[in-house]
Amino acid sequence: MNLSKSKLIPTIGKVYVIATPIGNIEDITLRAIKVINNCQYIFSEDTRHSKFLLKKYQQNNNHKFVSLFEYNQKQRITTAISLLKKGNNIAVVSDAGTPAISDPGAIFIKELSKENIEIIPIPGACAAVSAYSVSGIENSSFYFQGFLPDKKNKLNRTLQKIVACDVPVIIYEAPHRLYQTINAMLKIFNPQRQIFIAREMTKVYEEYLLTNLEDLLHRLSEKGKQNNKGEWVLIIPPTQKKVGVSNSPNNGQTQQIADTLILELKNKLSNSQLARIIHKATKIDRKEIYQKITSNGNN
Repeated sequence: MNLSKSKLIPTIGKVYVIATPIGNIEDITLRAIKVINNCQYIFSEDTRHSKFLLKKYQQNNNHKFVSLFEYNQKQRITTAISLLKKGNNIAVVSDAGTPAISDPGAIFIKELSKENIEIIPIPGACAAVSAYSVSGIENSSFYFQGFLPDKKNKLNRTLQKIVACDVPVIIYEAPHRLYQTINAMLKIFNPQRQIFIAREMTKVYEEYLLTNLEDLLHRLSEKGKQNNKGEWVLIIPPTQKKVGVSNSPNNGQTQQIADTLILELKNKLSNSQLARIIHKATKIDRKEIYQKITSNGNN
């Protein structure tokens, strides 16, 4: 019997990056179930959570589970390559939503892509897009921040960029950090700055609300820190919608944005910090901004 070499060498397997439900278990897609059942290995953020999810849907009970979390991604690359070269397909899943998007997986996927391995996305539920769709905020663009930095200095620098952003900003926040995050925002933002919140999305007690930062802090305080359960999506609309604004520093709307930011931030930042932020947002000359700030009595 004359067999060609191609028939002796196993086909290299594929990697499927699969979105899972963000809350309601029924939000998994039919395609996701089909693809998972055709994978021999499942690399998951929490194997216990993934086993629970798949127990309801899987037809193939021969999956082998491998943990893949934030701190072991590099160690799992060699294992994955070895399995793929033997013809195994790998499903990559996180606890909720899409791997590598504010979840483990980005490093793992980046390194595998260098090996010319076929990596295929299987789309599904997305907390950011779902929350944005019901926010009522009119804007064709948005900026996805994901989770904010933990360290205070990095957090403040990030919030200073967000306050001047000219498109809505979407933030993910864990319940145990929510109270301190809103407090940090109030040190930089105007207390009346609008914010849309989505909590416990797709679950029994899901909640959606458009309010302002000051009112949100009041609501959180009334509930108590222990009762602010569930993952939160925060959406911060821009201070002013910039439709048809030219890049000219002398444009009237650009000047109005600068005036609004001065009014909102003058008691939060030093003159130099404020001038830098407004310069980045409007491209107005920094000296001109500084003169505007001091003429408005900012000390």
